[in-house]
Amino acid sequence: MADSPLYFKRSSRNAKNCQIWDISNLKENLGDDMCKSLLFCYALQGCDTTSHLAHISRGVALKKLPTFTKQADVFSSQHLTKEEIINAGESVMVTLYNGSAVVGLHKLRYQRFSEKVHKSLPVESQRLPPLQQLLHITVSASIARFSNGKV
Repeated sequence: MADSPLYFKRSSRNAKNCQIWDISNLKENLGDDMCKSLLFCYALQGCDTTSHLAHISRGVALKKLPTFTKQADVFSSQHLTKEEIINAGESVMVTLYNGSAVVGLHKLRYQRFSEKVHKSLPVESQRLPPLQQLLHITVSASIARFSNGKV
């Protein structure tokens, strides 16, 4: 059964736009690291238990996924501290919002705010990177949920 091909069919209302993918071929082309990170990307971009990131599309996250596969691995590890998980999450957020690796989420948010004020553009808080404190709360809640409050 493991050697049997597996296909995914994406239907649309228009029969001409029907797409079929060979999952085994897709997995081989993406590689193991990328495949492991796909679930992380899905959860990051909003799924059953998480809200989506404002103004970061799934396409953007998928394109940037190769740049944060190492951080995505952190979330599948079982022996990390809460601080290590928060740092990895912050690093991913900075990457998604086109920030520098040396700039934290707090500084990136301030930079984006300052850029808009300097250019006399309206500042919409939902278009700024998320608050660092909010990331800490979200990660803490997720850890508690998945560990049944053992953190």
